[in-house]
Amino acid sequence: YAIDTLGSSPDGAPRLLWVQDLSNPNVAAANLPGLRQAPIPPAILPPQLQIQLANFQNQPNLLGPADNNYVCLRRFQSVMAVDPRNGETLWVRQDMPAVCDVFGDDRHLFVLTTDEEDARLLRVGDGELLGTRKLPRHVIQRRMPNGQMQTMYSTLQDTCLAAFGRKLLLWWPEGNQRELTLIDPLEGRDEWPRRKFAANAQTSVADDETVGVMEPDGRFVLISLPDGRTLADVKLDSEPDLLNITLFKSGEQFFLLTNYQSGNIPPIQPMPNQRHHSINPINQGRLYAFDSQGKLLWPGPVKVEKQLLLSDQPAALPVVIFASQHYERKPNGQGQWKPRVLCFDKRSGRRVYKGEFDNHMGIFNVACDIEKKTVALTMQKETVTLTYTDNPIPPPSAADADPTESPPGSKIAHALWNSIRKTIVPINPFGDED
Repeated sequence: YAIDTLGSSPDGAPRLLWVQDLSNPNVAAANLPGLRQAPIPPAILPPQLQIQLANFQNQPNLLGPADNNYVCLRRFQSVMAVDPRNGETLWVRQDMPAVCDVFGDDRHLFVLTTDEEDARLLRVGDGELLGTRKLPRHVIQRRMPNGQMQTMYSTLQDTCLAAFGRKLLLWWPEGNQRELTLIDPLEGRDEWPRRKFAANAQTSVADDETVGVMEPDGRFVLISLPDGRTLADVKLDSEPDLLNITLFKSGEQFFLLTNYQSGNIPPIQPMPNQRHHSINPINQGRLYAFDSQGKLLWPGPVKVEKQLLLSDQPAALPVVIFASQHYERKPNGQGQWKPRVLCFDKRSGRRVYKGEFDNHMGIFNVACDIEKKTVALTMQKETVTLTYTDNPIPPPSAADADPTESPPGSKIAHALWNSIRKTIVPINPFGDED
């Protein structure tokens, strides 16, 4: 769908410019809004085409590169370019595999398949085949039903962390290590020297601006993209059972969330309206904060247990929010879902709110009011409001101490917190001691 966000239809809704049906191999470009075509029942296709159609429809990325001049689409065994303004077809190549990856820039397109080692190179202007280019590919040997071995090659999803036009950020196994590199397949070169890491290191990309790599021994490297500058190379807490990491940016800060194995995680589900594809249950993990230059901001990490990072929280919020629903079984064998919310101050890592609720959530909304200096967590029956004040933070009492969720170094941390003039103080109707 192409939508004009600056124009509107007579009823005030955004104006639909054009539609393309990508799931039906026999349907040409559908440029009339509201036009629908009945799909072909797969059962009437030959068996081989049924397999190809199923593989095609299960692919996550049917949309290729796009800019002001063209939008690249894939429809079954065709790669095509259309005009972004009206959806009119600019060119079509019908000799493409049904399963492929397409990437490129304003001049060149690359088509990468699992049965060909090299990538096909197309000209954006007219779809002309210009030749092939070599890319690092991982070879996969698969035994066919007839007993023969078939050689296949990795997809972009297996090795590519991010794409910058035609340039690819690759995370690549090399012997007993992993390599991180940015390649230009058109020129056949690396854009910056390859970096080597432990084979079990974990990576995460934040907004295509930075990539983080963490090794289980605690080494963490933060790299600027796409120029490859090292922003940070620091030693954090070691995590031998490191499962994955999440790197995200908020304002001028970067946050690193680790996730390591320690026991079984109880049944957990996201809050309403959360994107399921971005959900990463944190059994036990640590949260770190860095400034734009890669310097650690907090006295130490904060621990997070059995939680989910709220995926749709606004980037400009002054707090990092974790929220999830936990299933608790009662002695009588019955159980219930209990929502839990956890908030940390982005500047200091101080925990400013922790709450548990008795009812399953059907509504959970986060809103920030800059004029009132509040952050509101809205649910069906109640609202928790975090309010900014100019009051100094009182020293925590022994009852408030929580070594599993507060930064280490009490004297340093208390001095830092007490020096902060603008603080977040929760107005909590549930009497939480924080």
